[in-house]
Amino acid sequence: MTDPLPPYTTLQEMFTIGRHSTHHLVRPDQLKAHLQLLAAFDHLKQRVVASESLIAGLETDSEKRWVWFVNLAVERWYAEDTMRLSKLKPLTRFSDYFSQLTSYQANPDLLTTDTPQHERVSAWERRTQTPYDPFASTGTLTHKPINCPRCSRTIIAPFLQPDGTGYAQSNFSITCECAYPITKEILGLYKFVKNIVEPTAPDTYFAGTLHTPHNAYDTERGHTIQTRILGSNFLFRQTETSDPEARILTNVQYEAARMRTVMSMRLKLGLFNKVMSAYTDDRVFSIDLVGAVSRLLALIVLRQASFVKKMVDLRWTEPGYFTSEVDIVALQHCVARYHAFLNLLADSPASFLVPTLDIDLAWHTHQLMASCYQSDCLSLAGRYVDHDDKVEEGHLSTSFDLTCRAWNDHYHVPYMH
Repeated sequence: MTDPLPPYTTLQEMFTIGRHSTHHLVRPDQLKAHLQLLAAFDHLKQRVVASESLIAGLETDSEKRWVWFVNLAVERWYAEDTMRLSKLKPLTRFSDYFSQLTSYQANPDLLTTDTPQHERVSAWERRTQTPYDPFASTGTLTHKPINCPRCSRTIIAPFLQPDGTGYAQSNFSITCECAYPITKEILGLYKFVKNIVEPTAPDTYFAGTLHTPHNAYDTERGHTIQTRILGSNFLFRQTETSDPEARILTNVQYEAARMRTVMSMRLKLGLFNKVMSAYTDDRVFSIDLVGAVSRLLALIVLRQASFVKKMVDLRWTEPGYFTSEVDIVALQHCVARYHAFLNLLADSPASFLVPTLDIDLAWHTHQLMASCYQSDCLSLAGRYVDHDDKVEEGHLSTSFDLTCRAWNDHYHVPYMH
């Protein structure tokens, strides 16, 4: 008689996570669809890297060319704090699109079809007035309209400049006709001030204040923080102007550093850093990992490049790689291990656990179904489980060793396989 298989090595009907039992949170066919998506991302990057003539000035720098291309992609995509910003609320219907997209058995070629549907192309071009093909659109997306915080003029800023001061570059700077120098920091200050004077909820809440590990839409907390910020008499001192935005900007002398000084007296350090990190530029979405429904796309794409490369190097993204029954078992094993990993996270809320590559694939797949991931975390683990991929190497190594020990102690099987 053979010994029974150790826990979480087979794809069971039900899994235990914390004190709860649940059906599969992700499925092997969804992992396959996710791998197809990663293959498409890698193919896109290789096209950009190989297209030396795509943008003047970056012919010899393929990595900067990719960063520039991703920044343009962000300009073509409109989604972020859909619960906090009322104008973006209609976008919430797209949050579960991936779960429909990954009906792999119904349409296994959905992500690899060479020619997009004519209706989709027409709808895109009609609504955005830009070419559907991202490479064709690079010729039209050359400038970004911004508003001057001092005089409210609309300024057309180039994405790229030879001296590195373009909007898509780290040293962005442009001078308005009113002689006011504009930087990303100033645009972030302007966005923060507009948030302060917004009279109606939910837009009046500040980025990073609604979403907590235990509540996805904590308006009471958001209101408390809003009250603290609005309680600053310094910001609302009377000036010669009656415009509320101009009054606040005048009181901080149009300097982001002065605003940070004022806010540091109103908010605790951790909360101060969290809120202000969402106002580093003028984009409508925040880069805060917890306080946003979706993370800043440019950063997530660039930061995930190493993960995509690992999937490509393993050949997991190749068409037909997971077609045999033996290969399907590997994906089932991956799904089972991910549920076991979530069980450890639920039992160890204070621990920082590090996933292996196969578990990470399932974790990323689950996160692509954003609202499902959020509700699953809250109901099964009792909190929103953040996937922090900005960890120093030394801390990562130590935490991985601790994860291996915790896994072995709990399941009595090696973590690595």
